[in-house]
Amino acid sequence: MKKVYYKGQPYDFKITRLESGQRHYALFSDGLLTHSVMEEDLDKRTLVSFILDAYYKSISEPQPTLLQLLK
Repeated sequence: MKKVYYKGQPYDFKITRLESGQRHYALFSDGLLTHSVMEEDLDKRTLVSFILDAYYKSISEPQPTLLQLLK
């Protein structure tokens, strides 16, 4: 399972979304809820990791051909 970092410590997490579209994270340590934070409050290394994961996922997926786009 991936972890997020908050104040230098790794945590298991669950994502919930707010009405404004911002992600809210419930952080768990040993199965117990320890923190509840907004995405921008996570450590920078977590945010960079999310950006890189999204980038690599986008380039690894097959891109549609021109003929598929025209259909």
